Amino acid sequence: LISYAFKTICSPHHAPHQLSAPQTNVFVTLCFHKNTRDLKRLAKMAKKGKFSFVRVPCNVDEPIEELECSYNNGEEEVSCLTNKLKDHFAKNSSKLTDTQQKAFQTSILEQAKSKNPNLDINSISSDLLSKLNEMQMVDVVPVQIGTKENGFHNVSLYVDDSGSYKQLPLNLRASQIVAQCGKSIQVLGDAFLARAVDDGLDKYERLNFKQSDLSSDASWIRDCQQFYARKQAQEKVSVQEKKSSIPKQKQVSQEAMDNWRKKLSAWINSKLEKWDKDEKFRAEREEKFKSREGFQAHLEDKADKQFTRETGCTR
Repeated sequence: LISYAFKTICSPHHAPHQLSAPQTNVFVTLCFHKNTRDLKRLAKMAKKGKFSFVRVPCNVDEPIEELECSYNNGEEEVSCLTNKLKDHFAKNSSKLTDTQQKAFQTSILEQAKSKNPNLDINSISSDLLSKLNEMQMVDVVPVQIGTKENGFHNVSLYVDDSGSYKQLPLNLRASQIVAQCGKSIQVLGDAFLARAVDDGLDKYERLNFKQSDLSSDASWIRDCQQFYARKQAQEKVSVQEKKSSIPKQKQVSQEAMDNWRKKLSAWINSKLEKWDKDEKFRAEREEKFKSREGFQAHLEDKADKQFTRETGCTR
């Protein structure tokens, strides 16, 4: 775009030293935006840093510890912790047994099928499934949800993605920490907690999460409690609204239902009698219903629907 603008502006009709004021503004603006983007990208690539995160061991005899993770550039800032923890989970848990592998593969295929109903599961090779078994993945569970009110601060729980298939033991302390925040999940195996600012757009920054942040009166825990309390209240209202929108079944006496049955039966018989005696009436309906039986089936269907509307029951 800048090259095109330069060639257009600096055509034989407009020498470089003869640029008009509007042309100069356009050219300078384009160059400024390009340089700004390049500077931002260079700044991100040059960004180095480190941050604290916390490990909550599954074994209650092991102490909770504060660790550190570093990154060499902005591109690594998001992925550095998950890459570090992949090694930890791979080294500190046994490989899947044959039975566990089959269960894991079945789960993967079911998830893929749910996302893509047209997927031919049989076309997926066994080699690919075997490679999936060998991959160590990290499940990132949001605990504190970033909102505009809290400055988009997020606290996430990092656990072994295959914890249930590996039948890892319950991490009681990590489960209690998450429950204290207002979120009820069973944490399996070693767990790690980390913090970041993430607005879901361009802003992402790793922040320290210290062992002192596990205090029961920590501000982020209070923020979580308020957030999940509001969420539960909203869900409760939503359920109540759905229930109230469901039409209540009509309360109709047996006598009223019997009267409706007689009324509808009389209506059906009157129409069939007209079919038998009125040639014009029959001719107008024969093309659509073909026969007396077809016409009667149509009448029975209409009577059934009318009866259900009036009584809430089946005829």
